[in-house]
Amino acid sequence: MLKEFIFTSYQTGVESVHVGIFPAMGRYFVEEMQSRSDGIFHAAVELPLGKSYCHYFVNGDFQNPVKYASGQQRGTFHDRIPVLLESDLFCPLEFAAEGPYLSYLGDGEWELKAVSHQNWIRQVALISERGTFPLQRAYQHKSKCFWSWRFHQATVGQHFILKIKGDFQVRYLHRGYRIRPICDFKKAYVLPARPPDQPAAALAPGMVGYQVYPDSFCRLADCSETDGFHAWGSPPQLQGYYGGNLKGIEARLDYLRQLGVEFVYCNPIFSARSPHRYDCIDYRRIDPLLGDEEDLRALIDGLHAREMQFVLDVAVNHCSVDFPPFRDLLEHQEASAYRDWFVVQSYPVALDRPGSYLSWGNFQDMPLLNAQHPELRAYLLDGLRYWTETFAIDGWRLDVSTEIDEDFVRAIADTIRSVRPNATLVGECWYHRNGRCVIEKGRLDGLTNFSLYWECFIPFFASEQLTLRSLAHGLVKNYWSTDWRTTAHSWIFLSNHDTPRFYSQLRVKEWYPLAFALLYALPGQPLLYYGEEIGMEGGADPANRGSMDWEKAMAAGSMQAFVRDLNALRTKYRNVLGRGSLSIPLADDERQLLAIRRDWRGQQVLFLFNFDRRAVLLGPREGQILAPQLERVFPSALHSPADRGYLAPHSVHVFAQPKPISHEK
Repeated sequence: MLKEFIFTSYQTGVESVHVGIFPAMGRYFVEEMQSRSDGIFHAAVELPLGKSYCHYFVNGDFQNPVKYASGQQRGTFHDRIPVLLESDLFCPLEFAAEGPYLSYLGDGEWELKAVSHQNWIRQVALISERGTFPLQRAYQHKSKCFWSWRFHQATVGQHFILKIKGDFQVRYLHRGYRIRPICDFKKAYVLPARPPDQPAAALAPGMVGYQVYPDSFCRLADCSETDGFHAWGSPPQLQGYYGGNLKGIEARLDYLRQLGVEFVYCNPIFSARSPHRYDCIDYRRIDPLLGDEEDLRALIDGLHAREMQFVLDVAVNHCSVDFPPFRDLLEHQEASAYRDWFVVQSYPVALDRPGSYLSWGNFQDMPLLNAQHPELRAYLLDGLRYWTETFAIDGWRLDVSTEIDEDFVRAIADTIRSVRPNATLVGECWYHRNGRCVIEKGRLDGLTNFSLYWECFIPFFASEQLTLRSLAHGLVKNYWSTDWRTTAHSWIFLSNHDTPRFYSQLRVKEWYPLAFALLYALPGQPLLYYGEEIGMEGGADPANRGSMDWEKAMAAGSMQAFVRDLNALRTKYRNVLGRGSLSIPLADDERQLLAIRRDWRGQQVLFLFNFDRRAVLLGPREGQILAPQLERVFPSALHSPADRGYLAPHSVHVFAQPKPISHEK
């Protein structure tokens, strides 16, 4: 889709402007803008559907983008402007017989989701030759209503139509968005005769993870602060190391297990130039500052002995300028045997010639790799095969997965699963719609759910720009935006190495445990960023990557007990919280009450939140929500139970059926 970009400058001396584009799918690129009149520049760019980002460079200064399109204030590469392109066919009832509206859950069970957009629609039902089956209302926001239903194919059959009923009319939705006054099964939706083949994933739906940033987590070795490392506990810096290592992570496994962690996700560990290690020098070697292969083996064996799993991060989209093939290119130029491993724009290729080669996000120290080159591709795939097979790695996170060609993502998935069939593969994705191709064509299991973070948690808890009803709408919309399997295997989080720490962003600190509880109430795999369980502070990079405060962690405070209770809850009600459907029966802006309900095969878990500073008395409606068969199941030192219908200020209460059904662990 063609999108026109306009840049207006009111300052003299602006001779050229370039726009840098982070597309929804594909790699970052820079386009020169044309001068249309005095101070006005424009460019027409083809963009895919989804959310892209852009920023601008003035007078060829590619290291310093302007912060805003209308001004000359210098910003960072994170100061990007979102560009959203969507083209959904409008229909009173939004539905298609494919993801995200129709998902296979396994064992012959399906989940159907639909969205109605007009107030006259009161009921939605599935009609098959075997009967009429009503959909359940999950949440309504203004004229928009979310519907869902789970069913067995043996009950419904293969052909179905959706019935839309109002007070004065009935309509039927057929294939191709055809709405008719009568049923016509010749135009019915069709379930596949054979359910889709879905690989099992090592990380089961609902499992809880913990993200370790290796340099800052724990340092355990014969070294001292005079060895060139920053003092542990000193303020984070862009350059230099704290010296955390693999032995340090292994030494803290009992701490993580006692916290209730079920898998550890580790940022890159291969030889690199920087502590974040996304600028890899050698994909076949562990960074010596972290340890060696025996240290990695000991760490993974220690995790498996404690029934925890290990997920490793890798960046195959870009590398370091010290990557030996790139050094060869710098030395031999056109004669280099590796010239086609990279994206060369012009010769001579040089570090001080911006634009002579493409780099990630225009960071000159991270050249883009041309993974279409067969020798480079074989090199990268052989490395992933070696690490996965030799060390029984349970899963991988693919950095900037939406910037990698879909066929290469698929080759990565096939290679890893050829040696570990149930390996979990998660792709970094900053907007859900952008990730559909790498899920559907690249065969990844899940995504990093930045959409939930940016569109729900930050606007409500940090910016305080959303009402509870708008928050509820965002939560349900996020669940409706992907198929069930993708949602169940995607990571949900409050912080990570690319975002300011969540606790530091809150004005109302009492909401911190409520944010955690809300995260755990939702479908997906909660992922804690190291130190979140003790409320570590930190702004944007590098402040969010400070050294772990082990003195505070060993003191075992109330927040750790709260997180431990949440983890125990996810384990006790594994199926209902990992696989259950989502609905929101209550979102009350006046009294600041929110209820999240999860249902699985007749079992229910309900989270009830009071975001107010005052105690709240439950009324008749809330009494109906807390049905008599539910009992409180969430003890915590932070929050007292509801007393005679009162909810304590800034509290969360969890209720469930008193006897878990037989398939619960």
